[in-house]
Amino acid sequence: MGRESSHSGDQRTPDIDAQITGGGESRHSQHQWIVHSFNELKEDNRRMNERIDQVYNHLSDVKNEASLACAVTRMETTLSGIEQKMSSLDSINKTLAEHSHKLSELAQIDKKLEKLDDIDDTIRKAKVYIGVSLAVISFCAGVTWWLFGSYLGKVIEALNALVLK
Repeated sequence: MGRESSHSGDQRTPDIDAQITGGGESRHSQHQWIVHSFNELKEDNRRMNERIDQVYNHLSDVKNEASLACAVTRMETTLSGIEQKMSSLDSINKTLAEHSHKLSELAQIDKKLEKLDDIDDTIRKAKVYIGVSLAVISFCAGVTWWLFGSYLGKVIEALNALVLK
């Protein structure tokens, strides 16, 4: 009743010129011809349904593959963006490490400045001590000269006379 298509072994295309023999001889042969034609139609209908299912499955697979490809593309784009952000974060992390190192150096500089402050305080205290000491010595010398000035003057004249003689 039909011929095979070159596309698939299961697909059949009806042939207009092909006729099933035995259609007009007797009632029995006509009945057989109708049953045979009906069975052929059922078989063609089954093959057509199978082919429709295959086409539908193929279209579903293609749609799923396209959706999957689109999802993969979006995932790749997202991952690319994440990688760029990670590289930015990595460079920031390196910069922070450098700043942390510099800050640790600042702590050492701060300790050195504290030592310099201690030295400065010591020098300031020494200046005050020397100043106070000179003031006390001057005061004592003044008081001594005031109390014993005439007697000391005579002692100094006597020493000068002995030395210069």
